[in-house]
Amino acid sequence: MCKARIETRDGAVVEECGFYCHAEKLLNTSATVLRIACKRKASEHVMERRTTIIHTALQETNKEQDGEVTHQDINNFRAAIYIVNVAKNTNDF
Repeated sequence: MCKARIETRDGAVVEECGFYCHAEKLLNTSATVLRIACKRKASEHVMERRTTIIHTALQETNKEQDGEVTHQDINNFRAAIYIVNVAKNTNDF
């Protein structure tokens, strides 16, 4: 349980709202491991396509861990790879 309050930028408390509980988040650890692996491979192998990187990461980690990877997870992998590639390209100049 946390105490809820609203603060201004200077740290002054404007309003206290009582107590609330954080919602429990379910983390798919296999999807997190895959996303990190995809980001690492994207930064190492810049010329490989995103689908190739994701497919390779799925094959490698599928042997090690059991877990469901959803279509939304795959979209998140693509977005993470894209962000890594954009960041790498902007830092090269």
